[in-house]
Amino acid sequence: MDLIETLNDYGGLVQVVTIGSITILLWIGSIWYQNRDAKKRLKQELFLKLMANRKTEPVTIEWADALNQIDVVFQGSEKVRKAWRNYYESLHEGDSKSQNNHTYKIEMLSMIAMDLGYKNLHQSDIAAFYTPLQLLDDKLHIYTVGQNLLRIMRNSVSFSESVPKKTRKKEAKRRMKNRT
Repeated sequence: MDLIETLNDYGGLVQVVTIGSITILLWIGSIWYQNRDAKKRLKQELFLKLMANRKTEPVTIEWADALNQIDVVFQGSEKVRKAWRNYYESLHEGDSKSQNNHTYKIEMLSMIAMDLGYKNLHQSDIAAFYTPLQLLDDKLHIYTVGQNLLRIMRNSVSFSESVPKKTRKKEAKRRMKNRT
């Protein structure tokens, strides 16, 4: 009987400790899950930015920003970080890897896809990219207008009169002297 009375005396305390322990464990588990979920969301957002801008020319600020975040966001994935380093090295002209720049980019995106669990996203899928002809035509038009505007501005004193050839030659010689 002594044992039963002792258990009854401590039964309330055991219940309080059990409930408190379960509450703390659930709270810790919830925080762990939220952190894990937030990290995965960051990885997915970064991957989507990279995929959306993978063939954009000229390079966008979004692409450059996303590349610069890889080491932080994928700090736990050595395969992704190694693929990023290979691609980074290939971006520098004169590096032996620079001739395979596109291959390293696809490899990096493929490693990120595998890290995120996209098992059916193949390198051929990553290499494919859709750009409507209208967008290409618009870019070419804007480029052409910009080049012609630059040509006009370089050869004009103002918008209404052009610079005589003699003056242009003298100005070019003066600029060359200033460079040395």
